[in-house]
Amino acid sequence: MASNPIARAGGRLAAAIVRRARYYGRRLFAPGEFEARIAEIQDRVAQLKMDELVIVVTGSSRGVGLALATAFAHAGAKVVLNGRNPERLRSAFDKINRSGVKVMAISADIATAEGARRLIAEAVAAFGRVDVLVNNAGIAGPVNTKPWDIDFVAWSEVIASGLSGPFYCSREAMRWMVDNKAGGRIVNVSSETGRTAAPGMAAYVASKFGLEGLTHALALDADGTGIVICAVELGPLRTDMTRALFKWEDHLRLPPPETVIPVFMHAVTSPAQQVHGRIFAAWRFEHDANAESALARPLASIPKFSFPSFGHKEQPLQRTAPGVKAFDRAENPLGMPRRVRELLAVHGSKLDLSCYPDPHYPRLRKALSEHLCLPPESFTFGSGSAELVERCVRTFAGPGEEVLSNDPSWFMFDRYCAIAAVQPRKVPVTQRVPDGPFDHNLEAMARAVTARTRLIYLVSPINPLGTGIGRSEFRTFLEAIPPTLPVVVDEAYIDFSENPNILRSHEVVRETDRLVIGLRTFSKFYGLAGLRIGYAFGSAKTMDLFARLENIFAVSAVAEEAAVAALADEDHARDTLGLLRTEKAHITNVLGNAGLCVLRSEAHYMLVQCPVAARHAERVWEAFADAGIIIPHGVLFDRYMMLPVLRREDNDRHLEIILSLARSTSATSAAR
Repeated sequence: MASNPIARAGGRLAAAIVRRARYYGRRLFAPGEFEARIAEIQDRVAQLKMDELVIVVTGSSRGVGLALATAFAHAGAKVVLNGRNPERLRSAFDKINRSGVKVMAISADIATAEGARRLIAEAVAAFGRVDVLVNNAGIAGPVNTKPWDIDFVAWSEVIASGLSGPFYCSREAMRWMVDNKAGGRIVNVSSETGRTAAPGMAAYVASKFGLEGLTHALALDADGTGIVICAVELGPLRTDMTRALFKWEDHLRLPPPETVIPVFMHAVTSPAQQVHGRIFAAWRFEHDANAESALARPLASIPKFSFPSFGHKEQPLQRTAPGVKAFDRAENPLGMPRRVRELLAVHGSKLDLSCYPDPHYPRLRKALSEHLCLPPESFTFGSGSAELVERCVRTFAGPGEEVLSNDPSWFMFDRYCAIAAVQPRKVPVTQRVPDGPFDHNLEAMARAVTARTRLIYLVSPINPLGTGIGRSEFRTFLEAIPPTLPVVVDEAYIDFSENPNILRSHEVVRETDRLVIGLRTFSKFYGLAGLRIGYAFGSAKTMDLFARLENIFAVSAVAEEAAVAALADEDHARDTLGLLRTEKAHITNVLGNAGLCVLRSEAHYMLVQCPVAARHAERVWEAFADAGIIIPHGVLFDRYMMLPVLRREDNDRHLEIILSLARSTSATSAAR
């Protein structure tokens, strides 16, 4: 076993495959869970009518190729098996061949031009035509091997099998189809590594990247011929190729090849316009066939986002229902600034909303320039900072590349990465002192940077921990990372902090030309969540990059005027900070006297010790729901719950519920 290079690669590559599988939403199943799925697939295949089709499947003596050939044959097609090993090919032929099934086997090395020519020629000679070619043959080649250690012969074999072979076979099939005005289909079998490179597999990755490029090129050249070209990306399957990469029990949990049959049936039988030039992912097709058929990209496996509905005692609990108080979205406890209310009441009738807003937003740009002491060209705008976060991912990272972020981080960030096929890597926060504040651990973040890192996304103060990044720590961090690496600091809650040592990224932007981008919103501190307005800032060269994806008219005329008024409302800012200062001290004092831990926070929420054991935490949300109150749901680190800081009457009601639960827990423990 030690002499097998694939076996030696097992741990590292298997881990990489599993991570990619989980990232794209694929499950690793128990062995018995596939039986019902395969039976369902077989029933669907049996209903297909492929009696008139001649289908050639390369590399079909085992694995995915054999599963496909078997399915096509059982659907009534005339199937041509192919492989280099005559004995294995004969075994495959014997498994499929039965009364009423028309199948033949051709032993030919399609990695050579002559082998591909002979395969297509003999298929036409036997059945009179070729309707479908499935280019499935391929080998993994050197695994867990650095490029400078790859033998030239090994490299050539992988490229010949996985890229040259599909071209040779496609050339011969397309030539026959064009000459005979027959049309037809070609399906190339690719892999996740056709879009996302894996380490130590340069030859295999190159063959699959090349195969997907070849697919697009062939599709363009096939226009008008009646030939339809597409490809299917496969994830890890339970085949001979993957057996050496996984532990025995993990290999059994991989999906068997039969589970990918539906996406190939779609590629062969669906309308040409729905298939031509597309690259389908088998795992996304399994997740949502309709979406993948229409979209053929990562978005197909990502449903529309919506906040979970609240239920209480088997009844829905609506945030806007009479008598319900909802404090789960971190809005300003004082609501909208007075100046904004006056603007809407007194001057609202003067706003002409029949006209588009000025896309340069001059009044807001000037107000922010004065507020942060940055040049007017330092800003770009969006519909809330959420749109700006999504824009960060699209601007700086592409499919298969990595971004770094905190763990925990803002929950939508991972979604934006998934949509863009970008790989998020997490660096956990750390609690250096028991029951002390959580630290962003920027040292570990700097060490986590790799050659594939394209963006670092930080949140300060971080939701839900309430911890900010120190100014001096951030400057040290900048010195430890590559100077060309963009760093985004999401400061949605920064205005709630009175810590003089906290990072305020506009100060860094004024002092350095590094690619630092600050994101802020008017939704939280300024109480304008319903108007959806956010902004980003950075140096001129940074904004030249980041502003390229700014949507025209991203900010409405009303939102611009309201934001300018909110910035000028010093009373609202002073009252908000004063309220938080007083109420944080009050909450800390009350819960501390009851023996419950409270963590220091630089936002308008706090982490407090859950009054019951984590496994019984549902009692907390039920108690709040009994009182008609919705607060953030969940226990962090098996110890803390997130408590919003509000007006005194609301805080006291929350504290009463928490203390009551704590007393009940203590009484129960004492009785035991």
